[in-house]
Amino acid sequence: MKINRRTFLKGGGLFAGTFCFPELYVSYNHIDRNQHGVSLFYNGPSNSCSPLEEPLELKIATWNICGIPGKLDTPLSERIPLIGRMIAEFEPDLVGFQEAFLVSSRKEIIKSLAGTDLRFHTYFPSRIGSGLLTVSAFPIVDKDFIMYEAQGNPINPNGEWYAGKGIGRTRINFGKGVDIDFFNTHIHAGDLEYLDIRKNQRDQCTNFVSRYLGNDKPTFLTSDLNCFVGDDEYLEFIGLSDLVRVMDGRFRGKEHIHAGNLEYNGVRNIETWEIPEILDHRGIQLSDHPGYVSKILIRPYS
Repeated sequence: MKINRRTFLKGGGLFAGTFCFPELYVSYNHIDRNQHGVSLFYNGPSNSCSPLEEPLELKIATWNICGIPGKLDTPLSERIPLIGRMIAEFEPDLVGFQEAFLVSSRKEIIKSLAGTDLRFHTYFPSRIGSGLLTVSAFPIVDKDFIMYEAQGNPINPNGEWYAGKGIGRTRINFGKGVDIDFFNTHIHAGDLEYLDIRKNQRDQCTNFVSRYLGNDKPTFLTSDLNCFVGDDEYLEFIGLSDLVRVMDGRFRGKEHIHAGNLEYNGVRNIETWEIPEILDHRGIQLSDHPGYVSKILIRPYS
């Protein structure tokens, strides 16, 4: 394959930029505008957040969609539209996707959700891509993101460094002055040799979330923590985070939905559904592990 000089220089500049100026890759977000260039953020008057005054019921989903080309037998071009349709069947209010690395994948997911209430979307760029895509049925009024300091080695073939993994927050407005803070993250994968990196990332994750606790907003975190319920790593995370898992106890995978700010609001999981990784009737592998949807009831303390 012949590569012209312009393409080579452009690729070299992108690669060098990830080393020297990683913050540049956190500031740009093509998904914050639709195909007509219109902002997807709420453009109404600024609202002052009020405490939750009456119960609020939400469906929240989390799913690592394994958006890496060539990783599964079923190609991305076939998997991604089905992933969007599968999510739509559960009718969630909020979704935290992980490993939505490609622009084409994110656009296809958004396209497949066009007929649903999930009209608001944002992505958190980081180096070549954090993979964190958040979609919402309610307006997004604010967002921020941090890239984790511990990132592994750029020469490691696992590619974790290039994702620039981190945690993104979106503030969602439900009307009547009610906001919630919704976080999404994906922690470094791997075996025992990466325990220190995962610990550092989990610590930074819990510190970031803690900045927004204590402001009486309901708070949720969707995540692929790359550790399972009951693991020492998971127990350490729970011990540090002041979060509670709002999922059916039958589901003990590495995808999690947590709630915080429990000083102000009580939360109860009503029901959890598993999003299948394989379409049984067609044998298509959608991802390399399942996602989950929880219906959650939030009750303000009187």
